Amino acid sequence: MKWAGLSSLIFGLILCSCTTEPAKLTLSTADISASGARIKASVKQVCLLQIEDQRTNSESLGQVAGRPFHADDLTAWIVQSFNDLAPERYVISEKVSKDEAPLAIKVIVLKAYVSNILSSKTAVIVLKLECCSKDKPASEPVIIRGQYAGPNWASTTSEVQGALQNALKQCMQQVLSQIDACFSKDKCSP
Repeated sequence: MKWAGLSSLIFGLILCSCTTEPAKLTLSTADISASGARIKASVKQVCLLQIEDQRTNSESLGQVAGRPFHADDLTAWIVQSFNDLAPERYVISEKVSKDEAPLAIKVIVLKAYVSNILSSKTAVIVLKLECCSKDKPASEPVIIRGQYAGPNWASTTSEVQGALQNALKQCMQQVLSQIDACFSKDKCSP
């Protein structure tokens, strides 16, 4: 019985690794322009400056089981995640004016990739975050890391997209903590 399960796993891994054609992920799915309507109603507004992608290949997201994954909308996906972050407390948007917002944040993408070891896959996103309060010098940049590790069932685009989403959720929780800290220390006036 053990051999049947092991041979099924090995056969599945062999089949998964046969496809080497790059899979294109579409990470941004929601209309990010909808956040513009919330700007007036929010108490605390945060200006999201243009996201900078410093990865050497801005489309490559690594590979799982020999299958490369690409996305050309990574920064739009991150912008979308900021727009959806804590809507009851903040509006974090590129549509918020830097002059009107008590806080502006600069985000730099340092890493975003997936990889696998045996039958596991990992997704890693590393961002550099800098907060700038109105009329005050910028804070020291903070490195934020999000990671997801789990089983690699079939190397599908939905699996990889889900792993990246989980890694980004971890990043967004850390970003929210940084923004909360800024407002709670009276560095920013609401």
